Amino acid sequence: MPAIPNNINGVEIEFSDAVNTSVDQRVIDALNKVVKPGIAAGHLLNKIYISSANDQHTSPSRHVQGDGKAVDISRINGNKMSVFYPGNALVKAVVDAMQTEFESYIHRRENFGPFMKKKLGNNHQVLAMAITFICPSTKEAYNEIVHTIYHNNDFRLCVFR
Repeated sequence: MPAIPNNINGVEIEFSDAVNTSVDQRVIDALNKVVKPGIAAGHLLNKIYISSANDQHTSPSRHVQGDGKAVDISRINGNKMSVFYPGNALVKAVVDAMQTEFESYIHRRENFGPFMKKKLGNNHQVLAMAITFICPSTKEAYNEIVHTIYHNNDFRLCVFR
């Protein structure tokens, strides 16, 4: 299985400690298509952060199907999307441009992010899933949206066959 490199088209790639970088070749081809310093006119992309690839999920997730068919990108130039999208002009421009460019990739399946949520080129509702947690120190319950399902805090590029 090929591995996601540490640099794509001159853009540094950082990974969460849990990321298994071995993925389907089409994922790497998709990243080569969308990860470019000048992907968004007037803005320079220097670095992305991949928070998940062929890991951290269970079947039937596309992350672990076959050789790993999905990646989640959660930071642009060190800025977390959950904090800086859409308020930061660079983050918004880069994310919007990357998602737009991915839509023209022949093997794209799911393009879930803050700019658009599409599956096979069609608008697709991605439902949030709230999970109740108990805070260990206070013993109080709180709800949290699981972002890997909701994809407003990151974006997911997923390929098929």
